[in-house]
Amino acid sequence: MNTLSTRTPRERLPELLDQKRLGEELGVKHATVEAIFKRLPKVAIPGHRKLFVRRADVECLLEECTYRDQDVRPTS
Repeated sequence: MNTLSTRTPRERLPELLDQKRLGEELGVKHATVEAIFKRLPKVAIPGHRKLFVRRADVECLLEECTYRDQDVRPTS
């Protein structure tokens, strides 16, 4: 059985981010973090009050919302 340190990136557990950590890492305000959390699946651990999102899901959302054409604006 692999230990965590010897697993390949695909075998590792997803890194979970709570709202505070996500805001700190992205350097954005609470309203932006809430908007991100609304768009992503949440991880809810029984017996723990915080919700988390997976780092990989955040990265995918940011890529989807990145516009290469400066004239493009999101509609919703």
